[in-house]
Amino acid sequence: ALVSGAAVLRGQEVSEGGSPYQVFRDVLRWLLLLTEPLDAEASVLKSLVPDIEALLDRPVPEAEEIEPDAAQARLVSAVEALLRRLSQPVLIVLEDLHWTRSASLKLLSRITTTLAEADLPVLLVASYRDDERPELPGLLPKMKTLKLDRLTREGIAVLSESMIGPSGGQPELVSRLARETEGNPFFLVEVVRALAEEAGALARVG
Repeated sequence: ALVSGAAVLRGQEVSEGGSPYQVFRDVLRWLLLLTEPLDAEASVLKSLVPDIEALLDRPVPEAEEIEPDAAQARLVSAVEALLRRLSQPVLIVLEDLHWTRSASLKLLSRITTTLAEADLPVLLVASYRDDERPELPGLLPKMKTLKLDRLTREGIAVLSESMIGPSGGQPELVSRLARETEGNPFFLVEVVRALAEEAGALARVG
């Protein structure tokens, strides 16, 4: 996406200790830099982007205190306004959505509705573990679900060989990787990394 000229904005949810709208905080910082927010919009986002005045290089007034439901509606309107003002294609990647709180999910639901109804140059991709939040697709009806299954033994061998070389396809090594990772690609990469550290080089892992 970057090579093709799009801006790539990434958000990361955390399991514990996150702030309200945690998954959107880095995304919002970049949206502010990519657009020209009005003072009213900037003031709404000030609580989520504490360094907003430094980012925009101008004073940002405090938003008026209002009741929570109205405050969330105001936040949604501000984010939608920034998305509509984008002048280049944008890819938004949100990681670990299974840990997302209800406020972030409501914001995401509204954003996806806006993207579905308006012709905006925005692609939003979110990852989540369906064994932890199987109900998540039902809460985000405007998003399409693409299920990524665990790797088969053959898939493990292909990925192992792509990292290590021909020795990565040895049956003993593939069996160990299958046992240690259960076909999870992320775990597989980490296990191979650990084995390479023990062996002294990737080529020696086999």
